[in-house]
Amino acid sequence: MGKKPLGSDVLKNYWKAAAALIIVGAVMLAGCSTGSSKSASKSGNDNGGSVTVSVVGAIEGFNYLKAGSNIVFTEQMMHGIWPDSFTPDPSLKSVMNSDLLESADLISKSPQVVQYKINPKASWSDGTPISADDYIYLWEAMSGNKKFKDADGSAFLPANTSGYDQISSVKGSDGGKTVTVKFSSSFSDWKSLFNPILPSHVVKKVGFNSGLDNFGDALKVSGGPWMADSYADGQSFVKVRNPKYWGKAAGLSSIVYRIINDSTELASAVQNGEIQVVNPTNGTVSLKDALQGVGGFHLVTAPSLTFQHLDFNESNEYLAKTDIRRAIANAINRNEIVQRTVGQINPKATTIGNHIFLPGQPGYVDNSGEYGKFDAKKAKQALLKAGMVEGSDGYLQPTWGSQAGKDFTLSIVSASGRELWNQIQQLVQAQLKAVGIKVKIVTLTDYFSQVQKGNYDMATYGWAINPYPSTMKSVWCSYTNAECASNWAHYSNSKVDALLKKATGELDSQKASVLYNQADKLLWSDMASLELYEYQQVGGWSGSVDIENLKYNSSALGFHWNDQDWRLK
Repeated sequence: MGKKPLGSDVLKNYWKAAAALIIVGAVMLAGCSTGSSKSASKSGNDNGGSVTVSVVGAIEGFNYLKAGSNIVFTEQMMHGIWPDSFTPDPSLKSVMNSDLLESADLISKSPQVVQYKINPKASWSDGTPISADDYIYLWEAMSGNKKFKDADGSAFLPANTSGYDQISSVKGSDGGKTVTVKFSSSFSDWKSLFNPILPSHVVKKVGFNSGLDNFGDALKVSGGPWMADSYADGQSFVKVRNPKYWGKAAGLSSIVYRIINDSTELASAVQNGEIQVVNPTNGTVSLKDALQGVGGFHLVTAPSLTFQHLDFNESNEYLAKTDIRRAIANAINRNEIVQRTVGQINPKATTIGNHIFLPGQPGYVDNSGEYGKFDAKKAKQALLKAGMVEGSDGYLQPTWGSQAGKDFTLSIVSASGRELWNQIQQLVQAQLKAVGIKVKIVTLTDYFSQVQKGNYDMATYGWAINPYPSTMKSVWCSYTNAECASNWAHYSNSKVDALLKKATGELDSQKASVLYNQADKLLWSDMASLELYEYQQVGGWSGSVDIENLKYNSSALGFHWNDQDWRLK
């Protein structure tokens, strides 16, 4: 993993750098790394070579900026194909892409104006210059403004409009190589925008919403060191060096992503030399044990900017009631869930008490209070008060609604092959049974597709975030708002909307943190979602290869934040 494993000396520098960031920080749980402690080679092999990386999950489309396709490993795979304006480094500092941009400056605070100077050499692989047109198009697609239309005349479906919806204009000059972005209201996390930009001349024709769902020629137009080469559905994705790239060439000739969802199969593939890199993923004890059993494997376990939570779909007539959601939360023993899951990987793992920040970030405050406490007696009393009676079989029965006179039953959706999620669901099932709620575990092959459509009662999964609190706005603001495309639980509170809007426009980080935490207190009071724990990532690389510059990054990019710098010794 670079020059040395992620040890205590690296973590000290990690904390020091994180402390200086604006509303950005590292996570608190102690990361560790086992395996080789030798330094990586100082000079890599520029002759290329290929590395195969594991992928866990199913691809829902390649445009990860679109609602429904914003899956973390898709972003990792596509990294370096569509260029980012800024990328978080391992210290979580936003670093400008100097191949794409000569400068990116805040030239005015009132009104807020940001100016980007595009590298004159920057061009798409088909020869079209990268220009202000690409920035203008992305703003239109991500703004949530219905006056802007996709190729087929429909409204754009962005995954997150935060910041883009506060831009009043994007204009080009100097032959399209200068981009001036003017904001209607201040936006503190402006470096989170235009990451990545898309080839507008291509996407305008094929469509933002569906034109990049399937692999095809549109995906092969690159503006980075990599370009998409091939895809075998459900099996693998390959990206190769972009021969037209004007910047420093990628160190490898190609990276192959192999889709494997079973930890035993994954360990076997590493052992057989079929996979060289296991990108840090949601850790399980079986995955950790399996990889530890592979001879010479350099195991990495570390915290990440990803958190697990339990969602309540408020379109369900019972879950629409705040008192019932609160009662369910009180019936769930979060400490037991942590101890039985991620606590087996990191004994210091704890529950989290914030919907916006993770432990260790400068703005983090535990706002869970009484709403996050396990109290089965209180939970059952609240359910009885909400209009339920205890049946002869011990289950509660509603006296109203569609389940009147029947055992109160909720489904919790599960994804096949997700061991950790399945553990959580079984624990939730047992804990809720103790207070009289019957839980059915429903396994879905198209999990995220169904969750995004709201076809569930309860769901558990993780949000992988980059170090910008504004990105959480689209998750927690009212689902009725166009900019809240990631609010799949049908949660709504106008006071939360107002606080989030004010927080994202506050350039003073401390004042912004106060506003975010005011919103978070309401999220806990409303029991918008029960936050569980911070992910512990498990990954590493095979001892059969010596890869220079492989470094862990706790942002959503994982190892891939600098995959253009990977080299084989």
